[in-house]
Amino acid sequence: MGQNESDSDSKPKSESGNDSHPVDGSRSTARPNGSEPGEQQTPAEKVDIAALEIVRKESREVLDEQISLLGDIDDKAMRTVRTAVLFIGLVISAIQISGDSITTEEIGTWPFRLTTSGVVFLLASIVAGIWTYSVSDPSFGVSSDHRKDVVAGGYTEREWLLFQLNEYDEWTESMRETNQTNVVGLHTTLFSLVAGVLCLLFSAVLTLDGSPDEFFYPTLFTTLLVLGIATVLWVARRKG
Repeated sequence: MGQNESDSDSKPKSESGNDSHPVDGSRSTARPNGSEPGEQQTPAEKVDIAALEIVRKESREVLDEQISLLGDIDDKAMRTVRTAVLFIGLVISAIQISGDSITTEEIGTWPFRLTTSGVVFLLASIVAGIWTYSVSDPSFGVSSDHRKDVVAGGYTEREWLLFQLNEYDEWTESMRETNQTNVVGLHTTLFSLVAGVLCLLFSAVLTLDGSPDEFFYPTLFTTLLVLGIATVLWVARRKG
């Protein structure tokens, strides 16, 4: 028994325990096939620099697309604002040319209500469009402070890439939230413009002499025709 005990004590710890892990971490590269992929991840300092550079480049492209989308949203909002201002100018010009006061006695109750609602919707469109444009605060990426740190030697290449990837997560998330907010503002602007124009159109129809049917059916036919053509073009484009 003494001999067996001495043999057991003389065995290397690498055979009997877990205290013989290689210092250089080579064991992590020889995991058994049945191990879970999430049990042990490659340390950040061992990630290939070329892979980090590829991910950083793709993150930059995503951020650029988000910034481009924000610019497109703002551009549409301001175009809608200009259109709303144009319609308000047309209403004011029509009132001045007619020389009549806009009251319920002059044009009737419903035309007056529709005209008032149309102007209010157009004003709401202008306010919503300006708000959509003014709240835009895009994240453009690397700032002057980051560049100063790099010039001062504050980062190695690997540290800088890892730091940038973490920053890109914040930048893209911030841009996603900004774009979502601006899309709501743009939809509000467009809806207010369309509602205002429709109210003014119905008001004009009601104030004209003659039966409303004489204007309703041609307008309905024209609207359906335009929607039909637009649908055909959209389907043809999708198939093409």
